[in-house]
Amino acid sequence: MTDTEFHAAAWIITLAIGLPTLAVVVWKRWRHAQAAFLWRAVLCVVVACIFTPGIVIEDFEGNATVDVFPAAMAFLSVPAGAFKGERGALVAGAGYGLLPILLVSLVLIAIGTMILKVGKEGAR
Repeated sequence: MTDTEFHAAAWIITLAIGLPTLAVVVWKRWRHAQAAFLWRAVLCVVVACIFTPGIVIEDFEGNATVDVFPAAMAFLSVPAGAFKGERGALVAGAGYGLLPILLVSLVLIAIGTMILKVGKEGAR
């Protein structure tokens, strides 16, 4: 038997903070993101922080629980665990938070760069 926990409150908090942040970054730096790789990377990291899920599967003798939570929340839990001396929080924050965010960011950067490159070649 498998139960899935979605953690809706954590997703609502992440979206409530992330979407206005994304709107400000896009509003201020959209033209820069089309021309400079650094600003394109910043934009992709912000998008990845908002929408990337962290997934943990726990198996308890045939009863599995699947936790789907925002990866940014796992990454933000690192300082709380670090000040208490818990190394488990550091490993969990890096493995379940930072790694998925970086992977999704890299994919978004690659797709955005390819779209811009094809657009420039098509305009010639």
